[in-house]
Order: sequence, then C-alpha cells, then structure tokens
Amino acid sequence: MHLKPDDYGLIVALDIEDENYLLEVVKSTKDYVSAYKIGWPAVLSLGMEIISKITKYAPVICDFKIADIPEISEIIARKAFERGATGIIVHSFVGEYTLKRVVDVARSYNGMTFALIYMTHKGVESVFSKVYEVLVDIVKRVNTDGIVAPATRPHIIKDLRKTFNDKIIISPGVGAQGGDVVETLEAGANYIIVGRAIYYAYNPEDAARNFYEKILSWRNSKL
Repeated sequence: MHLKPDDYGLIVALDIEDENYLLEVVKSTKDYVSAYKIGWPAVLSLGMEIISKITKYAPVICDFKIADIPEISEIIARKAFERGATGIIVHSFVGEYTLKRVVDVARSYNGMTFALIYMTHKGVESVFSKVYEVLVDIVKRVNTDGIVAPATRPHIIKDLRKTFNDKIIISPGVGAQGGDVVETLEAGANYIIVGRAIYYAYNPEDAARNFYEKILSWRNSKL
C-alpha cells in the first residue's frame, strides 16, 4: 500500500529501542495508521530486520535522512527496500544527483521517496531559512513522491503546498513538539506524524485512535 496525494492519515514514528515494546505499540495501533516511520534509534538498536517485522502490519517509511554521495545513498536506500520498506526519507540539501539516485532505487522496488526540506526543532531556522529556496528548487528538478515539512511551522507547509500541489506532504512534529493536527492539515499536509505522544502514552492504542479520529473529523468536514 502506498500513501496518496489525495488522502489523509496518521503515521506513527517508532523511535523505540526495545523490540517487544515497539511491536506491542505496532500491534495495538495498526488499525489507525497509514504507515509507520522508523529511524536510526530503532534500527541501530534492533537491526534492519525490524523493518520486515513491522511491514507485517503496515507500510514502513525509513527515516534515514540520507545525506551522502549518490553511490552511498543508493546502497542505504536499497538496503531499506530489500527489507520491505515502502518509502525512504532523504535530505534535499545533498542535491539533485543524490535525490535522483534514491528515487531511481525506490522506483525499482515500487517504493516512494520523500525529500526533507525543513526540520521541526528549534534552532534550525538559522540554517534552513538561508537555504530554503535553494532546497525547493532542487526538489523541483527531481520528481520525488513527497516532501517532509514541519508541523511546527505551518507557514512552511502552506508555502510548499502552493509550490508542490501534486506531492504528498508528511509532517512530523505533532504532539510532543507542539504541532497541532488541524492546523497542520489546514496548512496542506496529507499525513501527520506522531511519535512520543503515542508511544509514551499510558495507552498507545487510545492515543493513536484519538489522533486518527481528529484527522477523520477534519477530512469529513471538507467533504
């Protein structure tokens, strides 16, 4: 299953180092997610095979934030897709040649590529605001399936939606970092990404259901 540019949903980030708990979260939340996002904390702790284990329940986007030369980036992407990943995240600042190489690898596996243009946390403005237009131009030249844009900066999502009307926008930063579900969707995101607010919750299933119902309510209000 692939994410779609005309759909909306929940992606749960799994930055969890304990395999039993990670799979417990997956099993309890799978009915409410469009995909799971897994990054280096889980992979370095549990190995690449954790990707395959999660794909039994839902699609997996590997948040490896690839930032290397084209040849090395290709290897990283290929290893993710060999384990069954549906998508991969790559930094746009590495330039169009690396982006294109990752896109080509993804498509050879019928997978998706998401270009990261701006991050969520405090302090990145001093860097990303200076190169933002350059990064947008890079992504314009490479046909990635989607973009990663911060829920903590809705104005960035709005701007990217105007520029990339046909791309999927996935937005991390909802929940623990302060991003709001409705504000993020209104800005133009398709899928919100929530991590700690779900997997640190007393009941992750209830937390995931709550976020899912907010998305569903917003989507129904637009019909």
